[in-house]
Amino acid sequence: MSETTSIILKNSSNQLVLGDPSFLGPTTTFSAPTPSASRTVSIPDAGSNSSLLLSTGSQTISGSQTFSSAINLTASSNQVVVQPGGSGTTSTLNFVQPASSSRTVTFADPLANANVIYDVLAQTLSGGKTFSSTVTLTPSSNQISIMPGGGLNPQFNITASAPAANRNLTIADPLGNDTFAYVSATQSLSNKTITGPVNVIHVTATVALTAAQSGSTIFIDSSAAAVSITLPTIAAGLKYKFIVTSSSLASAVTIVAPSANQAGLVIAGDATAFGTVPFSAKTNVILGTGSKLGDTLNYECDGTNYWVNAQIAVHTTITLS
Repeated sequence: MSETTSIILKNSSNQLVLGDPSFLGPTTTFSAPTPSASRTVSIPDAGSNSSLLLSTGSQTISGSQTFSSAINLTASSNQVVVQPGGSGTTSTLNFVQPASSSRTVTFADPLANANVIYDVLAQTLSGGKTFSSTVTLTPSSNQISIMPGGGLNPQFNITASAPAANRNLTIADPLGNDTFAYVSATQSLSNKTITGPVNVIHVTATVALTAAQSGSTIFIDSSAAAVSITLPTIAAGLKYKFIVTSSSLASAVTIVAPSANQAGLVIAGDATAFGTVPFSAKTNVILGTGSKLGDTLNYECDGTNYWVNAQIAVHTTITLS
């Protein structure tokens, strides 16, 4: 047979048997069924010693392979297993069979190298993300953390405590750039209507007021011992109202400033002028036991002084020091 002549095998199947059947040993048989039209199967140059890729059995494929049609992976789970470097641990992609119809999961062009987002593991996301459905955050606290500038900068943690029932918090259109109002920080508020009661404090014992209690009405009740009410550090915008709600105080009540920065005016209802009108640079305003029900002192701070406007029944019931 010439080396330049094609071999034609005319059997309808099992055209090529490798091995020695006469010794009853195992053989390898190549069978080509009759095609609907003549076909040419080409074995390209592998570039080095190589093996045929079979439809069964485990094989390791080296070199880049290009598939011009979709690859169907029919395993019921763990369809793709990736082992970087060929040894050690693996990463497995598991696709659950869709419940009712086939699904298409699309990887959009990220326009740069990017990573997949996991439902576990802390990750940093860059680029704007748009969510077209409600985002549900399930941690019991610190559901949102904001770290301006990233890195090791301090962060804002926003916590929503579990409510007794579902609640909706609506952020109305402020009609311009605006800032949230806090319960503890000193802030200037404009165009606000308060429809509920303001903070009310009943004083029967010594107490130190805080900046967070600014705007409070402090009711001074009868007490068995002398009481001090200490004002917080000077800060513009702080304001407090003091009202005597006892027909007679058992002991003196002293309103104490951080330093000698109480100033203002005392108006007495007994038609007798108060000793110092107006007064300034005082640390203590003392309400004596003769104070009357309804005596009122309004305090407002401009950042330098606590300005006092006092309206009392009897001019001798207030002393200053």
